[in-house]
Amino acid sequence: MATYKQGILGSFSGKVGNVLGASWRATAYMRSLPKAVRNPKTQKQVEARNRLSAVVAALKPFKDFIRAGFVKTGSVSPWSTAIKANIPALSKDDDGNWTLQPSNFVLTNGTKVYNDVQVATADLTSVGVSWPTFSVDDDFYGATIMVGFFNEDTGRSCSLAFPGLSGSMVLDISEIGEASAGKLHVFTAVATADLASALNHKTV
Repeated sequence: MATYKQGILGSFSGKVGNVLGASWRATAYMRSLPKAVRNPKTQKQVEARNRLSAVVAALKPFKDFIRAGFVKTGSVSPWSTAIKANIPALSKDDDGNWTLQPSNFVLTNGTKVYNDVQVATADLTSVGVSWPTFSVDDDFYGATIMVGFFNEDTGRSCSLAFPGLSGSMVLDISEIGEASAGKLHVFTAVATADLASALNHKTV
């Protein structure tokens, strides 16, 4: 874009050929029009949009989990960072649709492995979660416990995040429906404001 005080024919507004003239805050400017795009929906563009839609749909129920699990992301939001981290994990199903398998979800950017969150299920509609309470000198003192669920039978997901003070919780997950054995995916992690654990995943 070029700005000017006086053009060859004086200031103008509107289109002349492939040049557009206008003014903003009493300053005249002109710019060339963008080149016409014959096909704004190329195969690559369609594929990129489909991949993005698949990741967003898969991760949307885990927004709270992601907000706590992605730390030190700088000027980029945890959500945007999570989207970028999960796109490489996509795969195509037999119908050619992009999918994100639960075992490939990336819900934290932590590198510290934490295996002490225990998960026990009774009837697959309620889940008991327990963990050792953190001592003052522990890295995760004051941490948030994060638990996410994906029901492979119903395709529904949910996530919960709560302070890691009590040492145990019983969670009602009836909103995502009852899952048959081996079809309920559980994700756990712990996080503080500047340190998140690497994600743990199990199927029950």
